[in-house]
Amino acid sequence: MRKQIVSMTLNGLLSTFLLISVGLNLVLVNRLTSARPPGPRSVGIKMPRLVASDLTGAARSLIFEQSTRPTLLYVYSPTCPWCAKNSENFRTLVAGVNGKVNVIALSLSDTAPAGLDFAFPVYWHPAAASKKAYSLGQTPDTIVIGTDGRVAKRWVGAWSGPAKKDVEHYFGVSLPGLLDGPSASARHGL
Repeated sequence: MRKQIVSMTLNGLLSTFLLISVGLNLVLVNRLTSARPPGPRSVGIKMPRLVASDLTGAARSLIFEQSTRPTLLYVYSPTCPWCAKNSENFRTLVAGVNGKVNVIALSLSDTAPAGLDFAFPVYWHPAAASKKAYSLGQTPDTIVIGTDGRVAKRWVGAWSGPAKKDVEHYFGVSLPGLLDGPSASARHGL
């Protein structure tokens, strides 16, 4: 009888500690998510200057609010398979928005992109402060920045399904869709 009482007491204590632990974890998760300031993924956030290297390796500081046209900032990584699959979508979009927006590509690589022949600027190796301010990390990442320096639109990931339709509607351009297979990586320059 005594063993049963001790066993029930221990089970009760373990259950209580488990419930307290789960409760504390929920409180911590709530604090972490609610304490985080809204990031630039939100439309309307004013973007600071973007510091990155140009193709010669020189550090450049880009200030988007000084532009006379909105800027399409396409963030990619040379090793990103989804960037490769999205490459024809990006090329088609660039051709479709020619002259309407400034197009800039930004590689998150620490190595300068080579062999690129584009009619728009390509930058690489963004400064740590810029990566943090722009919440850069996932690729592809497409950010439209207005002439006031604020995010007008943002799509994280390759353009398929609803994202493809949203990009097409926003820019008024019909996109071919994602590439698949060996042709995707063969065509991946951007």
